Amino acid sequence: LKRLFFSNINRKSNIYIIFRILPIAPEEGLGVADLPQIHNDPFDRLLIIQAKLNDLILITKDKTILKYPIVTIKSWDNL
Repeated sequence: LKRLFFSNINRKSNIYIIFRILPIAPEEGLGVADLPQIHNDPFDRLLIIQAKLNDLILITKDKTILKYPIVTIKSWDNL
C-alpha cells in the first residue's frame, strides 16, 4: 500500500489529498535525539524529525509541535 486517496473530504469543496506511508529511516530515528527537548512525546518527535529531514509540511493542532523550526499548518477540531 503506497498511497491512500481521500476524496471530497469537505462536501462543499472538491479537495483531494494524497497521503503516502513514510517508512522510518535510521537517520530519522537517530535524529530524534538531536531535537530540542520541547516535546516529550516520542511519536510526535519522530513526526517532527521526519518533516524536517524530508522537507514535509506537518499538519497539527498540537501547540508544542508548532514551536519547532519546521513548516506546519495549524489544524482545528472542526476540520
